[in-house]
Amino acid sequence: RISLWCSESIELSQPHAGVINGISASGHYDIIGEARITYSSDDVVSIVTELLINQKNAAHPCYLLLAYNYDPSTLEMIPFADFCRIDGELYSVFSSEAEKKIMNLCDGKWPDTWKSFEEEICSQDVFLMQMNAGGEYTYYLAESGIVISIPVPHSLGDYLEVELTADLVEKLYS
Repeated sequence: RISLWCSESIELSQPHAGVINGISASGHYDIIGEARITYSSDDVVSIVTELLINQKNAAHPCYLLLAYNYDPSTLEMIPFADFCRIDGELYSVFSSEAEKKIMNLCDGKWPDTWKSFEEEICSQDVFLMQMNAGGEYTYYLAESGIVISIPVPHSLGDYLEVELTADLVEKLYS
């Protein structure tokens, strides 16, 4: 069963449809999703789809975020590097903001959570590689800046969104 809601009429791209069809066709999953346009201009449209995937016999559902950023005139996908340089400076800013979010999620009770997360899941090398590849790490535009989403352990919510405000990005490269 798949339900999609969207405040504006959008047509889902083929890769997105393949993910949904591929999962739902097996009959072992229930998927509920919501698609929304997070940013729209003459040059770029960002669409985010959040899916709740419930595997039959699983203890808990998992969440998946898919983001699409495309040029509305050509319908071509726009890579992250077209908006922001992918380098150590970006990682430093991202890492600092991600640490704040994770410490907030843990109420500051587990100071080793971020250190472990950074070493095992989100090292600078992994971050830079994933952002260049456009794989599991994804991004979308919002009115206030760029949001980077990365997968995290289920205990932390399946994915972590870190917002880099326009001011922060501008400061980063000025």
